[in-house]
Amino acid sequence: MAASVWPAYTGDEKRTRMFWPEGMGEWQSVKNSVKKTPDHNWPRKSLWGSVNEADPYVMEREINAAVNHGVNVFIDDGYW
Repeated sequence: MAASVWPAYTGDEKRTRMFWPEGMGEWQSVKNSVKKTPDHNWPRKSLWGSVNEADPYVMEREINAAVNHGVNVFIDDGYW
């Protein structure tokens, strides 16, 4: 079984502060999201909260969870 991965951008860099002043990257957009209509199923939250995907511990946890659920291939869609 394969899993497609689109990593969140979590860098706390000066050039990204104009978009994400809290330094959380795309997680800040998720955290600050609001429902658009009463029946809108949002905001969805990550079960693990906002994480820094550049942290090797985070990647190890994600790989272990995937393997434990039958995933044996990752398709990474990074663009950096």
